[in-house]
Amino acid sequence: MASVAQVPSEVETEQSLISQWSERMRRYRERVPFEPQFNPVKQLAFDMSRELEVEELSLEELESAAKELSDRALVRRARNTVRYLGGKDGDRAAEQVRALVRDSAFKDGLQIGFEEFRARWEKPDDGIVFTGHPTFAIPRGLRQILVEMIETERFDDPALRQAMKKYHHAPEPDISLGSEHDQVQEVLAHAQHAMARLIDIILSVARELYPNDWQRLNPKPIQLNSWVGYDLDGRTDIQWYDCLRIRLKEKQIQIGRDIEWIEQAAEALPKGSEPRKKLGKLKRLFQKEAKAVSRQVELFSADLEDPEALSRAANDLTERSARSRKDIMERTDRWLGKAIAAAEDTETKQQLVKLRAMILGCGLGTARIHLRLNAQQLHNAIRKPMGLEGNVDVTSRVLLGRLDRMIMESDPESVNFGSLFVERTTAIRQFIVAAQILKHIDPHAPIRLLIAECESPITVLAALYFAKLFGVDDKIDVSPLFETVDAFEHGARVIESLLKTQSYRAQVQQRGRLCVQNGFSDSGRFMGQIPAGLAIERLHGQLSDVIAKAGLGQVEFLIFDTHGESMGRGGHPTSLTDRFVYTLSPWARARIVRHGLGLHHETSFQGGDGFVYFGSDALAFTVLSRALLASSEAGPVEEDSFYTDSDFTRDFYEGVRQYQIRIYEDDNYRASLGAFGTNFLVRPGSRKTKRQYDAAKGPRNPAAEVRAIPHNALLQQFGMALNVVNGVGVTVRREPDRFEQIYSTSERMRRLIAMVQHAKMISSIKTLVAYSSVFDDAFWVTRPYGNQELQIKEACLYLADLLRDDPRHDAMMHLASFLRKDALYLDDAFEDIGLPTRPNWEDGRLELDVLQAIRLTLVQHIFLLAARIPRFSTRNDIARDDIIGLVLSLRIEEAVQLLRDAFPKGVPEATEYQLAEGATYTGYEGSDYAEINRVLIDPIVESYRVVLEIGVGISHHFGAYG
Repeated sequence: MASVAQVPSEVETEQSLISQWSERMRRYRERVPFEPQFNPVKQLAFDMSRELEVEELSLEELESAAKELSDRALVRRARNTVRYLGGKDGDRAAEQVRALVRDSAFKDGLQIGFEEFRARWEKPDDGIVFTGHPTFAIPRGLRQILVEMIETERFDDPALRQAMKKYHHAPEPDISLGSEHDQVQEVLAHAQHAMARLIDIILSVARELYPNDWQRLNPKPIQLNSWVGYDLDGRTDIQWYDCLRIRLKEKQIQIGRDIEWIEQAAEALPKGSEPRKKLGKLKRLFQKEAKAVSRQVELFSADLEDPEALSRAANDLTERSARSRKDIMERTDRWLGKAIAAAEDTETKQQLVKLRAMILGCGLGTARIHLRLNAQQLHNAIRKPMGLEGNVDVTSRVLLGRLDRMIMESDPESVNFGSLFVERTTAIRQFIVAAQILKHIDPHAPIRLLIAECESPITVLAALYFAKLFGVDDKIDVSPLFETVDAFEHGARVIESLLKTQSYRAQVQQRGRLCVQNGFSDSGRFMGQIPAGLAIERLHGQLSDVIAKAGLGQVEFLIFDTHGESMGRGGHPTSLTDRFVYTLSPWARARIVRHGLGLHHETSFQGGDGFVYFGSDALAFTVLSRALLASSEAGPVEEDSFYTDSDFTRDFYEGVRQYQIRIYEDDNYRASLGAFGTNFLVRPGSRKTKRQYDAAKGPRNPAAEVRAIPHNALLQQFGMALNVVNGVGVTVRREPDRFEQIYSTSERMRRLIAMVQHAKMISSIKTLVAYSSVFDDAFWVTRPYGNQELQIKEACLYLADLLRDDPRHDAMMHLASFLRKDALYLDDAFEDIGLPTRPNWEDGRLELDVLQAIRLTLVQHIFLLAARIPRFSTRNDIARDDIIGLVLSLRIEEAVQLLRDAFPKGVPEATEYQLAEGATYTGYEGSDYAEINRVLIDPIVESYRVVLEIGVGISHHFGAYG
């Protein structure tokens, strides 16, 4: 019997196409050394485009292949994350932490006293901050699959791969602040579980070394923080009542969790035992509080623009807090102390001590909160109290002195919830919110106030003025954010000036800590990531000098280094330990310790990508363990040539910095970045992608308006992590021998170059050049040459006409040439120090190029479809050329809306009407319009959707979005 040929399945076709394209890309890459101007990405895209336009290749096949390649990239990201974490052996990490805790109990071979040990472990040296940065680029279900692959290392599990098929590589369409807050609460639950395990380890060591005292210990190894729901920097969509509702919700969640912990502890105790009775009493206390908070959450979820609804919610909260004279945390401490004393065996005692530490450590919220404003909001708020008109002169010493006196002489004002309703100034409202939280929701947990874009001391004093005005200066830590070139240069002088004022100095001493925030993300955009990291390291040292010199007594130096998961935002790519050590170098840490300052260091995990690392209890424990161990695992700094050869180090910093600033201010760079702008990107979070434009700061710079994450995401889309890679080559070529010598003897230099190398291996100037081709009129006018593509000839010629004077092609080509020179010198430097200059094409790198080629094909397809749209009469001053111009910038949603207006698909047909009078004419345009939508407009929409999803797939190769 003759065999019947089987039709290849969709999966087989998809795999076959990917194999063919990957092999073709390999051959094209092999041609480049012999034909330097040959572009593999452009050529493969052109091949695909020709097949697509003659229907030898379908849009569905391109989409299917792109999805498979994006899935593979996510699997590769999971593999890399396992390596990045340094393994996930929880038992090994636990033993390392146990050794760290034990070592901390000894000094010069002798065991220290209990109180000294207690001081070390009851006041955390490290903190984690969860933020709501827009990196929620994949749906939660797909992120959970990523977490499961990392945790189980089942990278080839057919079930997981099949589960992936259900999800697009795109954000959830309804991403909102509420959704982001729900997600941060999930990861905080995992972090708290990991914290409990760390506390258990600390108690086990203490129990052994301090048998008579350990029961008095309340360990708190790491502080958990969150600003999700409280970040008003550049946002107008978060209202004051949102902050209060969110804070009440967090209290509700935490009290519910406390009840669960109490129940679990009670179940392990004998019925009728004294400790179990104490826990029963404690549970009833928390249940009563839970009932009240649940009611408050419901009341604060109403429409509080309604005065009656506001009055009901406010009165319930204030009356409840007024009745609750006895503090729930104080009673928890006292009752659990009695339960511990009554427990008969040591294991039971340890579990009860752990319970006490967890409840007291978490307090009445799932994390400490950070409110966030920007400098301009504070400047606007302080004008009226100071009687100023126009902009605040932030450089005026007279105003600084005057504001200092105002703070010292001011008396607190009382506020209520009506104050929030009538106050319209954003910054002032946030201080009233803080006052109400501290009065009526949680009186114990201090609140951090982060000030973005802070470059002057008067900004900090403005915050301090309102903190004192509303009676919260004893519970708020004001923290300026240094993230610009000027801020890094003058940040130490800002703090020095502040410490000369009575008000700031008094507040620091009252709080017992001086807080600063350093921004790796935005500074990496302004001056390049390598110079930014070095500038922040230098600022760490300068600030410690200033604080030590000020003679403040026992004051803690709190540094919050905010950075993200990608290299462009300060996420070191080689290991989690390197990530922690990169943000606070051993040199900076040693200098702070040498000054005798207490140090508390916080790092951020930003949005959805950051939440991956806390996607399960086990992963959270690995990360928190690495955070604790990072300082002990860093190498010595005494002989590091990066610090001993300060002349070379300074030249290296200045050389790379000046190169990066030159790029950032270059018109070609701005034009390249704006070629498609943020239309090339998904919307991966509830926050806007662009900053508000401040005309007072000078001419508009499109690159400055785009926030750090979309800025980095655009660089990823064009295949170039240039704010990490570039500038090093032209800088080190000046003294190659000296660079080679320092690289061989400096751990700091090797860590910096490791980041540069990693970024270089996944970057491609050829990709940038390939994208420039779609703006090249010569590309379009020659494409149908030789009658190869007659069916799109007119469309190509039309595009060539439209793009004849378009500056984007030339701008991208000039930028590529500028970057190429540096890249050649970097290759020389890498060869000198024995590093590879080309990527491992077998490690998924070819698939990244293929993914880029598919997207470039789709961009060409969108352009060609648009160019075939028939001419129509001008409507509302919008002509066909205007709409196609929108398409050429990928402003597809706007263009499609206009095209749908011009060619509506829902034109009624005569047969729909029941008319007595007959007619033979049924019209022509309606059917034509439906065909235009089906053949041209609908495919534009579908192609653009895939373009955006491929962008997320590309980000997996970079390890994070943006």
